[in-house]
Amino acid sequence: MAEAVNGASVVCCFMTPEYENSPNCELELQHAQKLRKRIIPCMVSNRKVWKPSPSKWLDLITGSIIALDFSNTSETNILAKARELIDRIKNQPSTPATESPPLPVKLFEPIRQKYLQENKIKRMVNEEKCFPIEQSYINLAIVDVKKQREKEKKLKEQNQKMKEREKQKDFNLDKQHGEILGTYEEIYGHKTSIDVENMFQQCKDQIKNVLVLGRAGIGKSTFCQYVTYRWAKGELWPEYQLVILIRLRKLTNSRYPPGKKYSLINLLENEYFPCEDLSAEQIQHFKELCKNHQILWILDGYDEFAQNIPEQLEDVFKHVREAQHNILTSRPYAIK
Repeated sequence: MAEAVNGASVVCCFMTPEYENSPNCELELQHAQKLRKRIIPCMVSNRKVWKPSPSKWLDLITGSIIALDFSNTSETNILAKARELIDRIKNQPSTPATESPPLPVKLFEPIRQKYLQENKIKRMVNEEKCFPIEQSYINLAIVDVKKQREKEKKLKEQNQKMKEREKQKDFNLDKQHGEILGTYEEIYGHKTSIDVENMFQQCKDQIKNVLVLGRAGIGKSTFCQYVTYRWAKGELWPEYQLVILIRLRKLTNSRYPPGKKYSLINLLENEYFPCEDLSAEQIQHFKELCKNHQILWILDGYDEFAQNIPEQLEDVFKHVREAQHNILTSRPYAIK
């Protein structure tokens, strides 16, 4: 959807009650408006029966534009209106260069649209079937580790025993971790349930760091997909102008070759703009947002990354963790 709008010079919308009630159509036309694409509305329904609801999204976007009337379905009218539509596409002046989208829109909108498109979760049993991400139930709890140092020591001792057994027998260490660390919540105890919306409330430091722990398959990556989707819809964390999800398993030597040190802008470009270069103005704007802590970084899968962090990425990863607001997800055994 976003790619089609991005590459279009003109966006034609054929308006019906179903079109107005479609969330996807709403996102598509709003995206076109933000990018200042030429929009040509076409009325399919008879205005005496239906027209865009006053003050709703469709009327706000198209209300000031003369719509072509396709409600008369006679062959003569359809042909005449089709010619009129073609003429308007050909002859209506293009959007002036001076009206190009503002920097935040050009920088953020492709990322936002990517999150909005990832609105389904595949079923584990039958991956051909999906269900809406909004139906996911994210169950979070704050763990008070200060009161549980002895139990933490016990957890590490169990982890060490598993490593010793791995040397003696040929079995899957991850499976053993899953079996023992599946009771991580019970080992740590002292939990307080918390809503996703409020997960930063307990962060007292200037730099907000949240660690999300859970055993394999419990839904850490789904959590990341869920919160980025809700942020993109404007339902979560409005204090952040941009949320950047980084799948840490993708930070490899092949994608980030040795021989140079990488920066935050390199991460952004590699993960979200691999086929285009950001302008100097966009890069400067991004740096200002980082400086002002208006970007939230979500780092998913630390356990897949911790044992083999490429040397050239160590500094930028450390910078995100120590100087940027961030959420880190991991299996418990990877955290020291």
